[in-house]
Amino acid sequence: MLRRYSNRRLRLPAAVRIAFNRAARAYAREGMGGLDRRGSRIGPPSAVLSVVEFGDYQCPFCATFHAALRDLMNQFPDSISLTYYHFPLPTHRFAVDAARAAHCAERQGRFEHMTDVLFASQDSIGHRSWTRFAQLAGVSDTAALLQCMTDSLSLADVRADKELGERLDVAGTPTVILNGWRYPLPPNKDSLQHIFTELGKGASPFPRRRG
Repeated sequence: MLRRYSNRRLRLPAAVRIAFNRAARAYAREGMGGLDRRGSRIGPPSAVLSVVEFGDYQCPFCATFHAALRDLMNQFPDSISLTYYHFPLPTHRFAVDAARAAHCAERQGRFEHMTDVLFASQDSIGHRSWTRFAQLAGVSDTAALLQCMTDSLSLADVRADKELGERLDVAGTPTVILNGWRYPLPPNKDSLQHIFTELGKGASPFPRRRG
């Protein structure tokens, strides 16, 4: 079951608290406890720390979160996983195309590498060719990737991720869920390290349910 991280501790404005309470009800309706078993995965399925993210490749906050998460994943590759859902924002001109590029790279087993390249070279999205992004990500058949990016299936898959997020009241990126707890704000590197350390001790870094 997905749970909502206590936003009282963060002292969020009332309007934000209301939005996240609504999101929790949406999770309950959808029964999305298996989010980490769908989407696009990086890392082992039996990870100690399971991260689910709704993200946008042109979102600067997503790039910051990804860098922090990847740093931790590189230290503990067998203990942390990321399940990624595409949630391109309408304010980002090339976000849908970037999502399609990552989706099509996944067909060739290079989703992880394309995701890293897109976030690391975020300022180049819209200026660098998708062929060059594919080459940097180690995609062997760049022509197939470009063809995939124009077909209706890749767009449908990206839209399916986006529609799932909308049903769950995802409104911005990155929306982050850690071991079933949805965070109002993406945790920074220190917070991720603390959460992982506590889980490694067999303790829970998440708040207990009241009542």
